[in-house]
Amino acid sequence: MARHMIVFLLGCLGFLAACDGPGPGFRGIEAREVSVGANRFSVYVGETHVQAVRRNASWNIALPGIAMDAVVAMQRASGCHVRDIAGDAAVLVGRMHCGGSPNLCEVDADLRGRRGFVVPLRRACPGEG
Repeated sequence: MARHMIVFLLGCLGFLAACDGPGPGFRGIEAREVSVGANRFSVYVGETHVQAVRRNASWNIALPGIAMDAVVAMQRASGCHVRDIAGDAAVLVGRMHCGGSPNLCEVDADLRGRRGFVVPLRRACPGEG
């Protein structure tokens, strides 16, 4: 019985360790660690897209709030504006729009999901109207 429990626990640890890695298209890219609010992200910046993998546990998961923090993390890591993102509470992928001088703490993006739903994400930088 104890042996089965040890094998089970080691399997769970292996599964959890794999959750922090980059997804397809981002392998081989070094992660940039970014904290925004209560969330910590490993951010992988590609040529046209950026991926944020949330590293902290959260029991009160509200996807729009996490997505807004992920957008800020992506923008800080890439230096580019992110307008479109998709994913879930653990992994989000955004399309970068580089050029100009974006305000990296401002969120002006759309969270896109299956079946065509779109959730607008808007947030001004702290201290701005």
